[in-house]
Parts: sequence; C-alpha cells; structure tokens
Amino acid sequence: MMRFRKHKYLFIIAIVNILTISLLVIKGRTNTFGFIKLSPMENMADSVLNESDVVNCPKIPLNSSNAIAILTSVADFSELPARLSRLDAQFLDNCSTSILLFHTGFPFRSEIKQMIDSTRRRIIFRNVDNLFATFPDGFDPYGNEPTFWKRGKWNYHHMIRFWFKLVFETSEVQSLEYIMRLDTDSRLIGKWTNVFDSMKANRLLYVANDERVEFEKILPGTLNLRKFFHRYKTEKNLSPKDTVKTQLAFREDGVLMYYNNFEVFKMSFFRQSLVQDWINAVDASHGIYKYRWGDAVLRYLTFALFAKDYEVVQRADLNLGYCHPC
Repeated sequence: MMRFRKHKYLFIIAIVNILTISLLVIKGRTNTFGFIKLSPMENMADSVLNESDVVNCPKIPLNSSNAIAILTSVADFSELPARLSRLDAQFLDNCSTSILLFHTGFPFRSEIKQMIDSTRRRIIFRNVDNLFATFPDGFDPYGNEPTFWKRGKWNYHHMIRFWFKLVFETSEVQSLEYIMRLDTDSRLIGKWTNVFDSMKANRLLYVANDERVEFEKILPGTLNLRKFFHRYKTEKNLSPKDTVKTQLAFREDGVLMYYNNFEVFKMSFFRQSLVQDWINAVDASHGIYKYRWGDAVLRYLTFALFAKDYEVVQRADLNLGYCHPC
C-alpha cells in the first residue's frame, strides 16, 4: 500500500512538471531556437542577471541574419518598452528581426520581463561594462582631459568607440548580415517597409541618416581629422571610392557627418581588411578620446573611402520618416 502511494505521488509530480514546462513554452520562456541561459537566481522575482548571461526569448520565427541594435544603460530601461512596442507596429518585417540590446549595468528580472512582454521580437541582452572600461593602447585616461564630456569623464567617448569599432568585435554580430542602429531616443514616423529587403535588392552597403556638420568651434580638434585622413590615405596609397564625398567632407569650419543615431549597415563591409585597418588606425591615433572625433564624422569618412556613391543612400531617399530626439 505504501509503495502504491509513493508511485502515485511521483506520478502526480511528473504530471505537474510536464504542465509547468508546457506553460513556459506557451508563454515564450522556452523555445526551439536555442536554450534560455538564466541566472541561478531564476526563482526570485526581482533578482539580477549575472554578467555572463545572455537571455534569448524568441516568440515567433526569427530572421537570424538581421538585428536592430540599441545601446543603453540600465538607468534608461524604463523608456524602452513603449518604444519597442511602437517598433513592432511601425517596422513592417513581421517582427522577424531580433533586438540586440547592448547595455551597461545589470537589470532586475522585473525589468527584463517588462521588456520581453512589450514586444513580439526576440531580445538579446548583452552587458558591455567590460568594453566601457577599456581604452586604446597607450592612452592615459588619468593624464588626459576631455574636450567634451557627458555622463562622466570618458563615457561619451566610450560610446563613440563602441559604435565605430567595438560593436564589430562582439560575438553577437558575427553571424549577422545587416544591422539597424537606433538610439534610445529615436523614433520611426509612420510605417516603414523592411529596409533590410531594400538594401539586399539594391545591393546597398549603407542607409545613412541626414548629413550635418561637426563644427570645429564647438569641438576643438575636429579639423585635426583632415591632416590625419589625408596622411593615412597617402601612406596607404588609397584612392577613395567616392571622390565627391571625399572632397566635400572637410570644410573650413568643420567636417561633414552622417547623423547616425539611425543607420543601417551591411556587416560584410566592416569585415574587409582595408576597412578594419582604417578603423584600427583611427583608434590608435587616440583622436576619439583627445578631440572627441565622433562616430558620425568617422562613419562619413569611412564610406567616402571604401564605398561607391551608389552603394550608399540616405533615409529620405527611401521615404522613411524619423525623428531624434523625440
């Protein structure tokens, strides 16, 4: 009799476990695309994510070759759910593009759940605190003083370096074909067709935002880029692929830039050895940290050097409405 009761209890426990797993599948907590790596504190409602954890929560079949990349801090997490929800409605890709959320700090489980519940898209959370604690070889962050600062002495410069160089070295982007960058205070206006499909159909390397000017009087040292650019071009015996943009880039009062709080780029472009050499040379010059050379002006110069004019279009050419900040 005792043995029968024991087996009966084991059978009931097994049924409860099966029902629990089924419920998790229905809620999107498990998936057929991979496993969810969770911290040992999973059973706590408000625990924190371990530094090494990456959480993948796909809810519908995903397009693994493209991603929408966002860089933020945990302090700004509360603003994102509403924006991600609007993105689902406005970007007409059937929610197949993943969100690659690069962030500093560690979110609570409740913040992660709120983010996941706000969108049908798969979200990959990637902590980048380790990247924001590094500097180019030979640069002294104590002995140097910035000409511009925001949210700390070197934080803005770390952001520039991330989008200009370090993002291309993260493991999460290695299998991607296209990436759309959006800042946390960016917003699509109206309905957007699938820009990744447009890029592929037209063999584009880059969809740029508006052209603007980075002014020397606001950021002293910006025009030092002119000497660096031409010296590098001469030393490497490079002939710019877009001679018009190269000639227009440097003005008496500043340097042209793409206002790249929005941009879409083809990853294979940045995997080219010539492009990588240029990125590494800029990084080694310490210009990002000494003069706050922005990723916006550097992106403009990168595509002027290595892309033909018909391989780059601006957002307005595709009739895509957008605002920033908003």
